[in-house]
Amino acid sequence: MSIKTSYTLQFEHTGQKWSVPDDCIKMIDGKAWLRVSGTKYGFVKLAMGDAMPSKNPSLASFPPWKNLLQQRNDKSQQAPSTSDLFGDEAEGGQVNKKRKRKPPATQDGDSGCIELDLGGTHGLLIARKASKSNEDLVVQLEAGQVGKLCQYLHESSKDVGFEPSRSYKRSGKFEGVAKKRRKADGLEVADQAEDQD
Repeated sequence: MSIKTSYTLQFEHTGQKWSVPDDCIKMIDGKAWLRVSGTKYGFVKLAMGDAMPSKNPSLASFPPWKNLLQQRNDKSQQAPSTSDLFGDEAEGGQVNKKRKRKPPATQDGDSGCIELDLGGTHGLLIARKASKSNEDLVVQLEAGQVGKLCQYLHESSKDVGFEPSRSYKRSGKFEGVAKKRRKADGLEVADQAEDQD
């Protein structure tokens, strides 16, 4: 037998609900964290509500979302220590052929948390550091934190608006497999009709 906890988020400004999938919840140090992606339909619908674009809803090209990810990436980078930057090369010695292991992201009491400035009346958002620049945003799963994020994105959509990440045009060059089969079947039926005549 197993017992699972499920989370449902409701944003009062949009009236939308989102049943958070299990893959979006992380338990780190006894705290629940929410992994949100700009392409998760449920999250985009929760935060945007009626302002959500009808085709291909995504926050990937949304400037406030890009700003949050850029802030997170800037604060996640660790500056290398200048004392050992060039090490033995400056002294003219041999460079060690073995690569040194990178230190873990959370060291010396660093909890791996950063604060992102949402600006204005929204305040600060607590998020996890990222090891890669294209990682999803991981925020603390608390009503206040997720509410700040959704409110920031929702209010920003009124000011900025959505731009499509790329344009889609029907060129007619590419046909699906089913369409090709129908054409082939249609030709075969026509050939059989001609043979019978």
